[in-house]
Order: sequence, then structure tokens, then C-alpha cells
Amino acid sequence: MGNRRDNSTFNDYSQFQLGLATVNEYSPVFAVIPQPLHDTYMYMVSYLTQGYYHTCLAFDLDYRSTFFMGNNPAIIEFAKIFNVDVWPNTYMFRLREKGVDPLVNWHSAYTWFASDFTFVGVPFIMLFLGYCFGASWSYTIIHNDFLSKIVFIAVGNILLLTFANNTYLSSIFYMIMWVGPLWYFTRIKTFKAS
Repeated sequence: MGNRRDNSTFNDYSQFQLGLATVNEYSPVFAVIPQPLHDTYMYMVSYLTQGYYHTCLAFDLDYRSTFFMGNNPAIIEFAKIFNVDVWPNTYMFRLREKGVDPLVNWHSAYTWFASDFTFVGVPFIMLFLGYCFGASWSYTIIHNDFLSKIVFIAVGNILLLTFANNTYLSSIFYMIMWVGPLWYFTRIKTFKAS
């Protein structure tokens, strides 16, 4: 990136300011990290924290039901086939009033899930995903089950990226929509019974 900026040194921290949060240019971390890595560090911190910051802004908004069709872009587009437009009711869309562009800025998966399940319901969704992650891992180890390996990788990726965004779910949504119930009803139920 330095080469693209004509080897200029990184000195503009204003692009990383989120709302009232500013960058402390005199933080000890900048003394430890070499100057050429400051921009890399700031991009990494911004990537990891931006979604949570925007989720905090969403707490100030009221809940509007999306009828369980607003938790990822794939479902939102799928709903449009049936002339149901839930996008204006999602937290992501409504955060525009707080200066957050829904097509540019990150939102954590919590905000996406909350559009369908409220912020009170999101911990239960996370517990369910954690259960699926653990169950798929154990059935992979105990039974060497191929389908459990696929579910483990898919759910692991979802959990890994919850801090950033739920758009990732769109890429695996259709796979999970079919593989998830198939895995549960043919593996979990069977293994519990045996």
C-alpha cells in the first residue's frame, strides 16, 4: 500500500474514526509496532471492531419484525421473489439514520440475527450455532462422518466471522439450508438413539 501512495508515510488516522471514537496517535502500541506496519495494524483493528461498533448503534433502534427473512442478504433477496421486502425493516438499513452506510460499513452478524430474533434472541442463536459446531466436531471424531465434517467447516466459518458480518452466510446459506436439516435428522437423531 505504501508503494501505491508513492511511499508516503501513513499519518492520516481520521479515516479510522468511528463516531465519537478517535484514534490515540500517542498510544504505546504505536511505539512497539514499526512505522511501516501502522497502517496494517489500523486496518486490522478497524476490521475487527467496526462491526461491534455499528451493532452498539443498533441498540438504540426499535425492533421491527422481518418475519425471519432479514438475517442475511440471500434470504432478503429470496423473499423478494414472493414480493416481500424486509430490507427497510432490518437494522442494517435503518442504521443509515446514524450515518452508517449499509452497503459500505461492516455490521456484525449479531445485528443481522437481531433483525429476525431481536437482540435478546441472538444469544440463543449463538448457543445453537455453538451446539452445531460442537456436535459436528464430536461426530466427526467419534464416527468419522463426512457430512459432519462439512457442517463443522461451515458452522466454524460462520462463528469465525460473526464479529464482522453476516454477508458471509449468504455464500453458504443455500448449502446449509439443505445440508443442515439432512445432517441433523440423519445423524444427530440417529446417533442419539444408538
